[in-house]
Amino acid sequence: MSGEVPAPAPHVADGLRAWRLLAVASLAVIVAAPPAYLLRERLRRAAPADEGRPTFVGREKCAPCHKREIDAWRGSDHDNAMAEAAPETVRGDFGDVSFEAHGVTSRFYRKDGKYLVRTEGPGGTMADFEIAYTFGWRPLQQYLVRFRVAACRRCTSPGTPSAGSGSISTRARGSRRTTGCTGRATP
Repeated sequence: MSGEVPAPAPHVADGLRAWRLLAVASLAVIVAAPPAYLLRERLRRAAPADEGRPTFVGREKCAPCHKREIDAWRGSDHDNAMAEAAPETVRGDFGDVSFEAHGVTSRFYRKDGKYLVRTEGPGGTMADFEIAYTFGWRPLQQYLVRFRVAACRRCTSPGTPSAGSGSISTRARGSRRTTGCTGRATP
């Protein structure tokens, strides 16, 4: 023997060649994937937001073709589900009404045409909050207030994390149920 390494059998050589091709192809995918992903994300961000996606255009645009549906919907509980706080949308008693819930006495009142609630804020400090929106119509209406959120707090109901507004509830005028607070608002 002269120290020569014998050539592999033909079927073994074909198997090694297949593994080498698979390794090269895998390496090409691994190297090309990140730039391809970044390019796709850049193109996606550059595309207009409404391109090919349905968007809300408002009831006025739908009304000419869907008069019967708009007439049935207008004034319904769904139509009144959320609105800016105004005399025609606020159903609760803001005539200087106080109540106690969760160990805190809260007061609903009006001042300078605004709807306000005085209730516990961060650290147990009482504060005044302007009602920004009504949520719901009957039998329960909640009032949403705007405030800065530093951390998740119970502001819409116990155990519900904050999304940047708080919620205080009262029953609609004429209801037999008492006023109640669904959570502590935090400014």
